[in-house]
Amino acid sequence: MTELIVKSNQNARASLHLFDNHKVYAPVIHCAYYSCVQRILHILLTLGGKTEQDIKGVSTRGSLHTFLIDEMRKLIQKQNPASFKTFSKISDLRTLRVKSDYLNVSVDYDDADKATRIAQQINDTLDKTFKV
Repeated sequence: MTELIVKSNQNARASLHLFDNHKVYAPVIHCAYYSCVQRILHILLTLGGKTEQDIKGVSTRGSLHTFLIDEMRKLIQKQNPASFKTFSKISDLRTLRVKSDYLNVSVDYDDADKATRIAQQINDTLDKTFKV
């Protein structure tokens, strides 16, 4: 298991712990989103033909998250097109993460609940599709 999967699992657990036990919704969404991003990065580096140099190059030129999500979309379309619909929910999760981290608006129980459910679905789909 790579460190990215360890971190992904930690963020997924942290998200649920914060949601269930502390009712602090912004970090719930943040952790849920990053659990998916770290899993995507692991898959692209181990199965998707990307190198750390590819990733570093993107992060200096533009949006790393857009690159990772777009590359994963392509890989899922090839590997298991039936999983594409579930993975596409990453856009909703990303929107919640932007709301949570950058906008001067509140996030609530429903936002956090939606984020944890979407992240779990995406991570489960990635694990099943790519045998993580």
